[in-house]
Amino acid sequence: MKIRHAAALALILVCACSRKTELTGQSWYLMLPPTTGTDSFDTSAPLAKWRVSGNFDSLAECTQAQAEDIKAYRDNSVQVATNVAEFSVKVYSAGRCIGSDDPGLKAK
Repeated sequence: MKIRHAAALALILVCACSRKTELTGQSWYLMLPPTTGTDSFDTSAPLAKWRVSGNFDSLAECTQAQAEDIKAYRDNSVQVATNVAEFSVKVYSAGRCIGSDDPGLKAK
């Protein structure tokens, strides 16, 4: 893995760790597809292989957070290299908000 991709992954994980939610009833996960190479990711992978970027109390909160993350990377307000920001925009744009009760989350 190249250093710029390791940095992108580390940044994505930092964003994921900064999310918070009160787990009451169903929650929503902002899921990001697994990376498959230095500049690609696999949106056809089973959900169980996707990474959780955050937990939210509602679908609206999840989609809002996704939009905010995309905007932050587009504006480069997270202070990363341009290529890392561009890749992150693509990954977050491919992300999906999934209910915690989705059967696709269970590993098979």
